Amino acid sequence: MASFKTGRKQLVKTRYSNIKMKKFILSIFIYAYTQFGATAQQLDFDTLQTSNVTDADGNVYKTILFGNTWWMASNLRTKHYNDGSVIVQMTELISESDEENNWDWWAGVGRWGYPNLDPTTTDTYGLLYSWSALTNTKNGGSCPAKWKLSDTTDWFNLARIIVGNDNVLCNNITRISAAGETETGFEAYQATGLGRFLKSDNGVLWTYEPTISNDCNSAGMNVVPTGKLNTKIVEFGTLADFWTSNYVHPDSIGQGRRYVTFSNTHHDMVVSRNHNANLQCARCTKKAESQTGAAGQQVLQASAISVSPNPAQGFVTITTPGSARWSVSNSTGVLVRFGSMPAGSETVNISSLSSGIYIVSVYCSNTVTHTKVLKSY
Repeated sequence: MASFKTGRKQLVKTRYSNIKMKKFILSIFIYAYTQFGATAQQLDFDTLQTSNVTDADGNVYKTILFGNTWWMASNLRTKHYNDGSVIVQMTELISESDEENNWDWWAGVGRWGYPNLDPTTTDTYGLLYSWSALTNTKNGGSCPAKWKLSDTTDWFNLARIIVGNDNVLCNNITRISAAGETETGFEAYQATGLGRFLKSDNGVLWTYEPTISNDCNSAGMNVVPTGKLNTKIVEFGTLADFWTSNYVHPDSIGQGRRYVTFSNTHHDMVVSRNHNANLQCARCTKKAESQTGAAGQQVLQASAISVSPNPAQGFVTITTPGSARWSVSNSTGVLVRFGSMPAGSETVNISSLSSGIYIVSVYCSNTVTHTKVLKSY
């Protein structure tokens, strides 16, 4: 497998003047399971680990492991929360002139609805939900037990794995919330070309523009054009909007809920924000848990993978008994370095990273081990 770039563009640049000593904790999480590449050209989708998960209604979903995160490979379609409570169905479009009904929406009542208001769409398209239904915790949530609504970090780490960091654009912003607290989020960001690998294949469901390739879905994620519901049916057949759990204090009341969009006019993933009243589709995720290898597969001991020295100065050396893929991410889960290596040792330059907490992940075989390294320089 071709080597990944070990040098990455620094996401956050911080200048230090007359500072000779800087310290941070470098947490090393060594995730060891089936390896795959970190860019589309090198990623063999056929080697990805798969499983399944069941929701509160008994619906079974195929799941796929990307990096250290499990993804549902189809849209959520439960009509109940995990405690058995019913999620209220949206049976008709919102009336802009119905003040009481609108207040019900703005007050955060969870709703679900059929894409295109058509009950026959469920098996292929899943269901559409208000943001409130997906972020409800008092009823045990709507994602399968131990799973959560995907957030923007999940989506962009998926993008970095599939299309590479050079195709991911994130612009951080800081706002003051209504409570006077400082909130950090993303104002404008996108992942170029990600939809080319995630959208359902062959243009059977998507009404693609003539200039757009419809040879899609190599990653097996089956992104379908559900459209959305509010005061009207919006772009069924041409658009997919996925709610995330992220909320950033908005410029206008109610429009702080983040979602990711895929369109029929291009293959980029774009992030925006909207009212919680819209009904949109959802994907759930779960971090990979520690596990032992399946019968007949090599199981690595905790000491078989190492990251050193401890403490380190400017670099860390990763040592593995077999070929592996590694990544470095910051404390919020954003990837800042990644690469691949044969059996043996690989030196990773971290001298340009700002002080802080970083996570090193090493993917090799089938066992998960954990350790920590104190780094100062």
